[in-house]
Amino acid sequence: MLLGDVAVSLYDAGGRDIAIETVDNGNNTFDVSFVPDAVQQVTAKIFFANVEIPDSPFVISIQPHLPVDQTDTGWCHCCALCLYV
Repeated sequence: MLLGDVAVSLYDAGGRDIAIETVDNGNNTFDVSFVPDAVQQVTAKIFFANVEIPDSPFVISIQPHLPVDQTDTGWCHCCALCLYV
């Protein structure tokens, strides 16, 4: 049984918020998904009961979905994290 809320904040390399979708799976796990708009590193800060968890923030490296020499409007694909608390 959780005794606090889980919160996730995601920031791009310039410190701007990235829109995320968080789903409580009802079994002490949470799915967090987002759609990147560039190849870059993003930062995820994860909080439990309003306190940042140990080892947070986490750096996520966004890489191209296809080899760089191929052109495709969908070069970045949806990303997801699964958190267990």
